[in-house]
Amino acid sequence: MIGFNLIKNFSLVFFIILFSGCSIFPKVQPDIPVSYFDIGSPAKIEKNDSLEKIEIEEVKTIVPYNDRMVFRDSETHLLIDDYNRWASPPNDILMRYLTLAFNQENTGKFQKPENKILELHATIICLEANLKTNEARIVLFIELKDTKKGNIRYTDLITETSRIEKMSAEGFASAFKVMTDRIINSLSKNISQIKDSK
Repeated sequence: MIGFNLIKNFSLVFFIILFSGCSIFPKVQPDIPVSYFDIGSPAKIEKNDSLEKIEIEEVKTIVPYNDRMVFRDSETHLLIDDYNRWASPPNDILMRYLTLAFNQENTGKFQKPENKILELHATIICLEANLKTNEARIVLFIELKDTKKGNIRYTDLITETSRIEKMSAEGFASAFKVMTDRIINSLSKNISQIKDSK
């Protein structure tokens, strides 16, 4: 009987230790408020005649770059922040931002199917802030399709980084905006070259 109780107590201690060590991250504390961030609206970009003939058709993202901010702590360790999140999924943020950037004249021509020449499809491959280097990084796969001919006119895997002087969620969001503006400037130049090469 004593042996049985000893085994029972040992098993109980073992399971307590086992389950207390299973959680990688601390449990969510309900009293800590969640903060939400986006990247605002794009600044005025240089007018280009080709920009009103492109439609932002689709922006996707891959796991884990969804609603919660992702911070990289090492080459193989990611921290998913429960308390600092994007106001909407990053693909929605980027789609809205690109749409506003390429349709700043409010002419109504941008979204008219009969006027569009190119469709832009994008996928966010990476969107994270590195705690070791104090840099934000985005990797974006871009594909431009010719809607009249049905062929792909341009593809690119764009990588941008931006320094975060003081690491924070707001600093990460500001860096996201800086990187997106750079991508837009690069895209506008490449779109012009596509038009000129027709």
